[in-house]
Amino acid sequence: MTRGASTVSGVGVVELAPGLFAALGPQGDSNAGFVLGPRGTVVIDAQQNETLARGLLATVREAGGGRIRLLVNTHSHGDHVFGNPAFPAETEILAHARCHARLADALRAAGVGPGEVLPERLALELTFGLNLYDLVPEGDPGREFFRWRYAAGGLASARVRLPTLTFDGECTVHAGDRRMVLRHLGPGHTDGDLVAWFPDDGVLFVADLIFQGRFPWLGDSDVAAWIARLDDVVALGVRTIVPGHGPPVDPAEVVAFRDLLRALREAVAMAARDGLDEAAAIAGVRLPAYGHLPRYAEWLPIAVRKLYRECCGAGTGRPTWRDA
Repeated sequence: MTRGASTVSGVGVVELAPGLFAALGPQGDSNAGFVLGPRGTVVIDAQQNETLARGLLATVREAGGGRIRLLVNTHSHGDHVFGNPAFPAETEILAHARCHARLADALRAAGVGPGEVLPERLALELTFGLNLYDLVPEGDPGREFFRWRYAAGGLASARVRLPTLTFDGECTVHAGDRRMVLRHLGPGHTDGDLVAWFPDDGVLFVADLIFQGRFPWLGDSDVAAWIARLDDVVALGVRTIVPGHGPPVDPAEVVAFRDLLRALREAVAMAARDGLDEAAAIAGVRLPAYGHLPRYAEWLPIAVRKLYRECCGAGTGRPTWRDA
């Protein structure tokens, strides 16, 4: 599936095809990628803070990359875009129009300018979803993880550098003779997810449409649409898929992750159809087949709350499950 792995500047590097690399975040942090070309290097995602982004840039140089002519943001979450300011000023940043809008609107609503350090709440909301503080209210034991993440993840100095180029639908970028097709398959993990498809190499970067080796964070996703997006990914017929977190996988792992989301959604649906309110669903829904995954215990209650509200609405009355 891959041509070999090494460590450059502290970043795990996997060469997926000649001149096409995945840069794997340390300890499960967000992944990136880059492709070398005669007119410069194209980078996919910027990592979660500027320190890690500078390490990524060093990795590109040590792998033989020239100037960074383009940076692609696959979606708006901070662990993929907060590294943007570390890139050269002349580097264009390309994203889906909804990614740009989500970042710009959040800054405007908070009265924060591009390039200014974000307050803690906004840094966490942009990383985990604008509904974070609804899903994890004050007093919820889950809050402790996010306080830790803010401190340990380098978010205290987080800034936003907005994309400079946007598109809807599909866009093709050429790196020499290599094609990179950026495609918006539809809403899923966010409403502006892009996949970066290298059709001639059988490689696809899907960012957080897949969490490999951990229980997923649902945040501000549309889970029913997300399941459909994973079917779309499989239909592309690629050999190697680079997730947003974790090592590259094959299509069988995409199906397995889709089945996890289906099992979670069906478990919450069953609880709602049995008349359980939100609190009872959170207390009762379990997925023992996935209990071994990191963050299962911490994130399952939040995932149940998210799905219950997505498909039943908030409240404690008798729920009505709304299928997609």
